[in-house]
Amino acid sequence: MAPQNSHPPSLPPTVEEAYRRKCIQLKERSKEIEDENDAYRLRISRLKRQIQKLRLERALILDQIAKRTSTNVEDSEGSPSPPPTPQDKPLRTKRGHQSQKEQGRPTNGAAKPPKRPSNAFEIYCNDTRPVLQAEHKDAIAAGEFRLEEELARGWKDLPEKEKEEFQARYERELTQWKEARESFKQGVKDAAARERSRARDNRSSRGGRSRFEEPQDEEDADDDQDVEMAEAEPEPSAEQDTDPETEVDEHEGAD
Repeated sequence: MAPQNSHPPSLPPTVEEAYRRKCIQLKERSKEIEDENDAYRLRISRLKRQIQKLRLERALILDQIAKRTSTNVEDSEGSPSPPPTPQDKPLRTKRGHQSQKEQGRPTNGAAKPPKRPSNAFEIYCNDTRPVLQAEHKDAIAAGEFRLEEELARGWKDLPEKEKEEFQARYERELTQWKEARESFKQGVKDAAARERSRARDNRSSRGGRSRFEEPQDEEDADDDQDVEMAEAEPEPSAEQDTDPETEVDEHEGAD
């Protein structure tokens, strides 16, 4: 039995050249794919860093929006009331007829409306911030510990169950705030209605007094005018008491 040849039979030159070209093409294609993979990996790494940075910025922006929104709501609801209309203004009366009680009545400041509650993230920050400040007091003073970033990262890593608890707290506080706001608005309306009613009563009472006072003032003015006219008339002198006809008779008798 003849021994088997361990080497495969040689290929024709044309077939071998074709395989060689195919291997070269595959090797070049593999190198291109590896380069593309490296570029994609680098790009993915950069995108992940950008996403992390944007998440932190988003958390900080949401924190600032929550603070400014609550401040704006408080300012808008606590703004002073518009000036009274001419119908609401009381009639002007004489200074002497104004009661001392009305002059000495103090004006109390307007009551402040209830403050809008913070959102779930702000509630978490309010609960966690004192703990982190106590634990990393020295690092915060040295500038090595960024408190706001840690709060944002802690909120992001917080389990959904705990986030739901903070959200439930926020919803309860929001419901209580809405009820308090409605009660505050109703109180403001009632106070305004009482003030308008008091102003109408004052106008009606002052109007009655002014109708009785005006004729008396006119009579006093007429009396003053008569007195002035009487004082202005001159008194007859001693020379004017003699009658002109008597003077003529006296002159004729003398002649």
